[in-house]
Amino acid sequence: IEVEPFRDGTLDVRLRNLEYDLTRTIKKVVYGFQSIDAVLAALTDPAVLTLYVTPDTLPEEFATVPDTVQKVATELETQSNGKFSLKIVNPDDPSSGVTRQQLLDQYGLQPFTESFLSTDTYYLHMVLQVGSQGALIYPSGDMTEADIRTSIESSLKRMSSGFLKVVGLWLPQIQPDPQMAQMGQTQQPLFSTWNSLSQQLQQDYEVQNVDLSSGQAPANLDVLVVIAPQNMTDKEKYAIDQYLMRGGALVVAGSNFRAQPDPFSGALAVTPIEGGINELLAHYGVEIGDSLVLDPNNEPFPITVQRQVNGFNVQEIQALDYPYFVDVRGEGMSTESPIIANLPAVTLNWVSPVIVQSASAVTDTAATADATAPEVVTLLSSSPESWTSSSTNIQPDMQQFPEYGFPVGDTRGAQPLAVSMRGSFKSFYADKESPLAAA
Repeated sequence: IEVEPFRDGTLDVRLRNLEYDLTRTIKKVVYGFQSIDAVLAALTDPAVLTLYVTPDTLPEEFATVPDTVQKVATELETQSNGKFSLKIVNPDDPSSGVTRQQLLDQYGLQPFTESFLSTDTYYLHMVLQVGSQGALIYPSGDMTEADIRTSIESSLKRMSSGFLKVVGLWLPQIQPDPQMAQMGQTQQPLFSTWNSLSQQLQQDYEVQNVDLSSGQAPANLDVLVVIAPQNMTDKEKYAIDQYLMRGGALVVAGSNFRAQPDPFSGALAVTPIEGGINELLAHYGVEIGDSLVLDPNNEPFPITVQRQVNGFNVQEIQALDYPYFVDVRGEGMSTESPIIANLPAVTLNWVSPVIVQSASAVTDTAATADATAPEVVTLLSSSPESWTSSSTNIQPDMQQFPEYGFPVGDTRGAQPLAVSMRGSFKSFYADKESPLAAA
């Protein structure tokens, strides 16, 4: 039984998908009982665990953790037949050959802060390297011997072939905003959100960050996930197209807009995304709308609002209904597809409608003339009271529009927000010169 609280205080009580839960649990049990000896034997390259630690600044409660890591690593090393080793590196030691800046540049590692108000920092990070693959390890729990062992062994299983399905994850390289740089502001990267996605996927799959710049996707992928496609070269688009032509499963989470704060006012705004894969998707029968969906069924968002106090404009932070954070539940979720099985709710931020071409139009792009149209399932939809807007102003104006903070569109109706398509597709490059040949 799953209980989901609504914003009005009522509860949504539903039975979970027993078959899905049972299958997932069995998979985890089988995966969890794989012998670590078999995992180490399956490694194609030796595994090197590096502990980056600054003993001089380590908090007292973590003083014994490096010794515990060394104990666990030594035990693994003795049963690995030379396929596992440990290195301990102090980035504050000039003789280590590693600096804090190098850790930031290579792995994105930043030191921990002792407390919220403290300026003292320390390193207690583990990096597992197997060949060209690298993974950060964050032990959960109380950093006990069992916690550390579980974290290391789980990472080894994820990096060993034949144990888990392989998910290829493509992430964009966000270019710094020149306006923010001129004003001396530092642009916060969005990788924290994508790291969370990667960590969630790693619970059940082997995740590989992929580089498609060569025009080819890795051959060992079971599914290719493309997040926020932008600034993509022709070779990268070609790699996606050819992966799909091989019968690969493709997941795209994309939009025509990117939300970011205005460098001058600090207010939220959206800017168009360039170099996406809209042409590819349209060829396969899917179009991402040039507008954003607003819905009365939404999640609150802390917004800077202005109000007048004694004739003065005052800015303050308020948690307001924010129609651009579309909250999808119940009737807005498909019951036909296992893709979203067991999901009680989904919130989509600054989402565009997804438009599927008519069956005849999709069939025209299929691989053969007599091919049937791909099977299409609308996975997520907004409420019947939702509407769309092409405005790039996403900052609410509660004085002019007190109900929602934004003008309500003339046409209201449910908008498809996520779809799945299964069938035969014709290559986007079937009648075009290959970017590889052009190079």
